[in-house]
Amino acid sequence: MADWNDNNDNDGFIFGKHEGFSHDALVLLAYKKALECLAKEMREGFWMERVDKMGNQIYVYQPDTRKEAIEAIKTLKNILIHDVKVSDAIKKTDYGGKIKDLEKKSADTFKKALEMQRTNITKNLRTPEQRQAHYMNHGSLKEVALDDKSPYWHWYIEQKIDIYRELFEQLELSLAANGYMKGRDYTEGDED
Repeated sequence: MADWNDNNDNDGFIFGKHEGFSHDALVLLAYKKALECLAKEMREGFWMERVDKMGNQIYVYQPDTRKEAIEAIKTLKNILIHDVKVSDAIKKTDYGGKIKDLEKKSADTFKKALEMQRTNITKNLRTPEQRQAHYMNHGSLKEVALDDKSPYWHWYIEQKIDIYRELFEQLELSLAANGYMKGRDYTEGDED
């Protein structure tokens, strides 16, 4: 019986002789997906109503492209985690530190949006009846979730997509530093 790790090349993340599974291929797939998501118009998800051939009403969800872009960049970061932490070429740079700073900036942005939401709710709930109604409908003011219909949520998502675009730039630079990107000179007349 063959071992699941027939090829003992743990550095290259190749598992098995016949699967064709490699770290480089995963990086390429995640990079392409992130590029594809970032190239789309950034818009909020919504339900679209349409009628099928039989006259039935169908609701189709159009995904939030902002969230898709953020998740694609997170996936690329997760795949590159080994490279960012272990690669000598990347260790000479500060990409890992910049990536951590950007993640902290994202977390701080969430805290700021949550605090703005709490402040606004507290300011607008003046009577005990208003506070009771809010508690019955939305829960405690100490909750750790943003209301996705509030302007603070949208502000947070817009800020987060900008931060994750910066994070994508750092990941792209780390890919180049680690030799994933092969450059070539462009000459007049090249059509590729």
